[in-house]
Amino acid sequence: MYKGFILALVAMLSLQPVHAKPPSSWDFRNWDEAVAQSTAEKKPLFIMFGYEDCQWCEHLYRRGMNDSGLEARYKQSVVLTYVDTKSNMPDRELVMPGGERITHAELIKRFQAYPTPSWVFISPKGALLHGNRNGKSTTRELQLDVDKALAKL
Repeated sequence: MYKGFILALVAMLSLQPVHAKPPSSWDFRNWDEAVAQSTAEKKPLFIMFGYEDCQWCEHLYRRGMNDSGLEARYKQSVVLTYVDTKSNMPDRELVMPGGERITHAELIKRFQAYPTPSWVFISPKGALLHGNRNGKSTTRELQLDVDKALAKL
């Protein structure tokens, strides 16, 4: 009986909701600010797609994006923005680098943001440089992703 109680307790605890938010120290910008900065500084835009209850997003944030060297590399090389794929504003209009207007839902569809987490790097003019989706990505793999994107500039 005691064993059954412990198993039930462990099961309940494992079902607690995840609150996956990108690491605050990475300084993700809101969409409009990030696009303006990308254009002004002529840096690629790194778009991270995720949502709050995404367990793989949480895994990536804690195990892949926890390296200060990687964080510094991204901050130096790209402008970071986060897109919540489960936002309640699918019709919100966004202006892409290069000036194209697109809705939030169209952005997610265009870059095939599911499954999450996924990410893309786009040039300051709006061209796709590189993309990936893998919640199990390591720091090394994230480093290779930014290198591949920058090599296409």
